[in-house]
Amino acid sequence: MIEYKIIEEKIQDPKFGDHMSFGICVLNDKEEIVKISDVFENAENAIHFVDKINAEGLELEHLDAVIEDYLLGYSW
Repeated sequence: MIEYKIIEEKIQDPKFGDHMSFGICVLNDKEEIVKISDVFENAENAIHFVDKINAEGLELEHLDAVIEDYLLGYSW
């Protein structure tokens, strides 16, 4: 069963400086199969997004498109 979780990371960027960022980890039967870093600037947005895609039962092959829509400001 696919499950999406939040990951929290410290990003070291010479251009923008060090900052905390949040991404998504995809688990299949508790085994990490995909990790996408540096998607969200705050935990609240990450939690809302991951809760929604878990509730919707998002198929893994649609994850990239849904993240892209989120970053472009589209609702889904």
